[in-house]
Amino acid sequence: MRQFAKAEVACRNLEWKKNLPLARDPEQKTIGIVGMGGIGTVVARRMALGWGMRVLYHNRSKLAQEPTDFAVEYKSSLEELLADSDIVSLHIPVCNWLRYRLCTDVCPNQEPVW
Repeated sequence: MRQFAKAEVACRNLEWKKNLPLARDPEQKTIGIVGMGGIGTVVARRMALGWGMRVLYHNRSKLAQEPTDFAVEYKSSLEELLADSDIVSLHIPVCNWLRYRLCTDVCPNQEPVW
C-alpha cells in the first residue's frame, strides 16, 4: 500500500515532488488471501472489519466452515483471485515453484517483493 520506494528514488535523484502520496487508503478495496488458514483468517478479519475491505480467498479447497463475523468469497482459481483483487496477501509456504509460477505465469507484470 505504500509508495515509499517511489519517494526514495525521487529523493535520491533530487527530484522531490510535493504532495507525493506515500500511502493509499485500503478502505473499500478488495483483498485476495491466498491460504485461508489461521493466519490468513486473522488477516482477512482485520481487513474486513477494520478497513471495510471485500475479502476473497483461494485455498486448495473451499473452507468447510467459513467465518460468520465477516463476508468472504471463495475463488477456485488463483488467476481469478488475482484478477479480482486490488491487494494480494500470501499465507502459504514459499517454494521455488510458487515463485516461478507467480513471477512468470500468473502476474508477469508485477514486481516481486521478495
